[in-house]
Amino acid sequence: PDSLYRDLLPTLGERILPALLVRLRSTAGQEFSRHGQLVAVALARIGRKAPEQVRASAESLINEPLVELQEAGMRVLARIPSAAALDRLWDLHKLYLRRIREQKEITDEHATWSFLRDLSFAALRVCSQRQPQWLVQKIYAADVQHDPVWELAYLMANLETPAAQALWVEVKPALFAKMPLDKPRSLISCIRRFRDTTEIPRLEQWLTEKNDFACSAALSALAVLDPDRAITCLSDFPRGELYFSRNWWLPELLISRRTQLQAKLFALMQEPEADVREIA
Repeated sequence: PDSLYRDLLPTLGERILPALLVRLRSTAGQEFSRHGQLVAVALARIGRKAPEQVRASAESLINEPLVELQEAGMRVLARIPSAAALDRLWDLHKLYLRRIREQKEITDEHATWSFLRDLSFAALRVCSQRQPQWLVQKIYAADVQHDPVWELAYLMANLETPAAQALWVEVKPALFAKMPLDKPRSLISCIRRFRDTTEIPRLEQWLTEKNDFACSAALSALAVLDPDRAITCLSDFPRGELYFSRNWWLPELLISRRTQLQAKLFALMQEPEADVREIA
């Protein structure tokens, strides 16, 4: 069936769209069914030559009540993006986040909602490239009590349009004002993404913040923006996080400051009561 949906059916073009959608809807909800994934692959292939028709189909699917149909629509939109789908995708993304928070323990249902959250973010990330102002408006309109502002900041960090740098400067005050104190990592991602050296002092403040893996993310960002300062700050970095987050900051510093980094790590290992396993 993979070859059928990936290679053969797409050769029929938009003529096969109605039949594919009927097949998708008739199998939605069936246990262990792969039709949603297969049809999404076919739709994305057809969308290369008939994007408007496929976009309309995907927009219809994400408005369906069944999550299997929403999933198929999001899979398509992650490949054939539509600015018109952004509001609905954002609503679905927030819904999936709420469902995750409602789970008291890690279960198969929790895994399902987490997968859908990742899929909705992937679709939002691609679709927002077509209309960056939508993201700006959502940031300004975000309700700090109910909206996951950090998800909007992550979308900003993934923005790749020519205007992205200017948009970050524009929305940065609003994001900092609205961001929960225990969710700083998305802001750190933006600082790193846009090489915002004006925020280096703030990165240094976050080097001792363990919530949201902020200290590791801050050291990673500092390694990019000011590698010399990052090496200096290793002295006060939480030892328990140093080895755990090594893949975040070590490769960057090995490339830019290999000799200085090696000397610093060796000095840390020589400190009284130092645990080498926490350093390297």
